[in-house]
Amino acid sequence: MLLFGFAPEYGAKKWLIRPYTMLQKFNFDEFNTIDSTAALDDNISCLSLKLSNQNHVFKVLTLSRGGYCYWLASNSKFRLSSVAGYLTDFEGYTSKTIPCDYAAVEAEKYQLYFRLKFDCQEATTALVRLKNIDPYIFKSLRYKLVTVPVDGSMAQEHEGVHLNKNESTMIVSSYLRVELKAGVRYYLLLEGILPFNLPEGSMEIEVLLKSAGANFELVEQVEPLRYVEKYNPNKYGVICREKLFTNGDNVATIYFQLVSGEVGSGGSAPPAADKKAGKKGGK
Repeated sequence: MLLFGFAPEYGAKKWLIRPYTMLQKFNFDEFNTIDSTAALDDNISCLSLKLSNQNHVFKVLTLSRGGYCYWLASNSKFRLSSVAGYLTDFEGYTSKTIPCDYAAVEAEKYQLYFRLKFDCQEATTALVRLKNIDPYIFKSLRYKLVTVPVDGSMAQEHEGVHLNKNESTMIVSSYLRVELKAGVRYYLLLEGILPFNLPEGSMEIEVLLKSAGANFELVEQVEPLRYVEKYNPNKYGVICREKLFTNGDNVATIYFQLVSGEVGSGGSAPPAADKKAGKKGGK
C-alpha cells in the first residue's frame, strides 16, 4: 500500500493554471510512461495505491509556479532516486560524466558544441543528459546521431538520388535514449543556432551505458572554418559543387546556409528590412 500526498502553496496569488501533480508508472525497457494516476490539485490532497508484490517505478509529474510539498508513506520499503541513480543501482548501468568547454556563440550562427564517438562491441542502450547548462537554450539545440556503416558508405542510391539514411535528428530534453548496435561506430553531435549571443562556458555530459562492451570518447574539435562564395544554380538545379581534400580519415561537420542578395567577404547579406530602411533614410 502506498499513500502519496501533495500540498501546493497557493497564498494570495491568482493562478492561471492550478498546481497539480500525479504519479506516472514508468517502464525503463521502453523508457516511457505506461500509466498515470489521477491528478491531485487541491490545497491538501492525497491518494492511496494498492500495489502488487513486485518492484514498481513511478515518476512524479508536477506543475506549479510556486512551492509545494510531497509526503509518502508505505508499509513496504521504498526510496526516492534520480533516473541515473536507479539505473546504476538496479539495472546495472555504468555512469560517466565528461566536462566539455565551448567557445563564445554568436547570435544566428551555426555552432557545433561537441561530438561524442561510440564504438560498440555488443548491442547496448545509451542515455545522454546535459548538465550545468541553461535549460532555456534547449529549444535552440538539437542532437544528431550519425551511424558509420561497416563498409564506410554513408549514402545509398535510389533511382539516381543519393539518400543519407544514417543520420537522425532529435530534440534536446532531459534524457536522450538511443539503441546502439554491435560492431557499428556512432557519432553523437550537439548543434544549434541561438537567437542571442552566448559567452564561452562549459557544460557536463552525463552518459549511462547498459553494457560494459561499449566505449565512448569526446572527439577533439578544431577551429571552425567559414567559407563564403556566390553561386548561380545551373539548369539542372545544382547550386554548387566543391572538392574537399583530406589527409587520411577525418570526421567533419559541414553546415550549408543559403542567403539572398549580395554576399561579401564580411559575411551574409543584410536582411531585406534593413536594406529598405537604409534607402528610406537616404532620401
